[in-house]
Amino acid sequence: MSHLVYEFGSSYKTSPDSGIVKDGIQWYVSDQHTKKSLIRSGLGWGRLPTHEIEQEIKDNKLIPIKTQRTMEVPVYVAKLKTKALGPVGMTVWQFFEDHE
Repeated sequence: MSHLVYEFGSSYKTSPDSGIVKDGIQWYVSDQHTKKSLIRSGLGWGRLPTHEIEQEIKDNKLIPIKTQRTMEVPVYVAKLKTKALGPVGMTVWQFFEDHE
């Protein structure tokens, strides 16, 4: 069965924590919606964000398989010191400061 991979850059393919099974067949897709559709059609398997598939799991339309450990991805936020943030930007910035 093919491993479906959402292609969002080039350096992730060589990263040791990318989750790509190197010896198998991979299909690369350009968006998560296509990846999810192919998986739901039975054409392969792959990782999907839990919050996007919770209902399908409850409805037995998707079945989680335990193949690898949970992947943790770091998130970095930056802003220019010379430019003021608007109300939405300040809310987002404050959220990340509060959840360090």
